[in-house]
Amino acid sequence: MPIQHPSFGTLDDDRIIIFDTTLRDGEQSPGFSMNLEEKLRMAEALAELGIDVMEAGFPIASPGDFESVRAIAERFAKDGPVICGLARTSPADILRAAEAVKPAARKRIHTFVSTSPLHMRVKLRMEPEEVLELVTSSVSLARQHTDESLPAIGKRFGGRDHSTVLHACRRASERIASDPEAFAAVRDITAALRGEETEAL
Repeated sequence: MPIQHPSFGTLDDDRIIIFDTTLRDGEQSPGFSMNLEEKLRMAEALAELGIDVMEAGFPIASPGDFESVRAIAERFAKDGPVICGLARTSPADILRAAEAVKPAARKRIHTFVSTSPLHMRVKLRMEPEEVLELVTSSVSLARQHTDESLPAIGKRFGGRDHSTVLHACRRASERIASDPEAFAAVRDITAALRGEETEAL
């Protein structure tokens, strides 16, 4: 059954969307650091390969990262892949990412927050409910500035206990039930973590 996607319109339900992080995560590999011109050439090569979403960088990390994301967004101002900026859940991160991806024809902010019990307690000094509120407010702010926002609610260091993620998905789905696209995305993530199939709304 076809699904409706905010950036890609009507898609077959078995369509795979390629989310590429070469310019952000891949660029952190030893010996793979790129200057602006190299990043632009890489962005064009990735677009030619047909990727759907390009995570162009972490705009608040440095002025250079901001300029790279902005230049890539400008390069794809008329068409091309969704240009994505990475941001933590702080408003400053999200607004910087929004400014960087603004010129792109299709734009996204990818927010992230740690959800392991240890990180919540020691690093964030927050209770799980407070982290859930942070997720909700950060995605809401990102959605005000872009076509879509993708929350990364993850347990760091690859733990197999997904209970925190499942709880976050349940709570998020309750909070965004008025947004059918967002509700469906959260429902599908929750089902995938449980290994279940879902039916389209």
